Amino acid sequence: MITLPAFIECRDFKQLQKKLQYLKEHNEKATSQQSQLSKNIIEIYQSGKIGILEKQLLRSMKIINRLDEAELKWMDTELRIDYLTNKTTKQMHSDAVVLQNYLNKGNSLKTFLGLKLIWSRAVRKSYYITREVYVNGNPCNTPQSLKWVVNDLRLRQDFRILEQIWRSGSIVGNCHYLRYSFFKKTLLQVIDLITTIQTAEQVRREIQKTTNILIRPFEQTCRVAVGGKMVCLTQKEAKIVEYSIKDLIHHPT
Repeated sequence: MITLPAFIECRDFKQLQKKLQYLKEHNEKATSQQSQLSKNIIEIYQSGKIGILEKQLLRSMKIINRLDEAELKWMDTELRIDYLTNKTTKQMHSDAVVLQNYLNKGNSLKTFLGLKLIWSRAVRKSYYITREVYVNGNPCNTPQSLKWVVNDLRLRQDFRILEQIWRSGSIVGNCHYLRYSFFKKTLLQVIDLITTIQTAEQVRREIQKTTNILIRPFEQTCRVAVGGKMVCLTQKEAKIVEYSIKDLIHHPT
């Protein structure tokens, strides 16, 4: 006959030990990762903001999934884009799109014959792109060069968003493929960590549902209210017994 540890109410102690072992392994896997990313995710989860974390993950995956590895490698090796302006990436992208749309409609950016006078205000405001942005040493004033600049600026904005979401800091260098690889690896780590945490939480809730044990997320100990239900844990007069999860796992059966 199995002798249960004092005050623990459980119908199948061997099954409880298996669940505790499973919980312990998943908690250790989640907390053993010493990266700042892992610590941030655990902190978010403990604060009850898992919904925000999931939205951040979905937004990040949307960015990464629309990128093409081959195109990024080509841009890194074949394009050199120089920005000789102090305008923000967001502003430059918006202005480059204005010029790109203007040229795609069959218009010209040449300034002779007074053409500049009939340009819209948006085109005139964006014209600096043709003088302060160079693609492979040439002014950015053709549909193709504007396409490359628009793509480059969009990528810079996307990676900046990812840096802010995952608090990664700026990645040194202008290699798009390096940034892409870094964040793709980061998202895989995030997915793995979230899966580990959610699995551990499911087991933790099952244990609490079928026993009188209370286990807080990521803790190595559990608590039992003597002579009462779990609600007694919130009452000052309740006597609390604390067990090491490790000791319960190895309790003789």
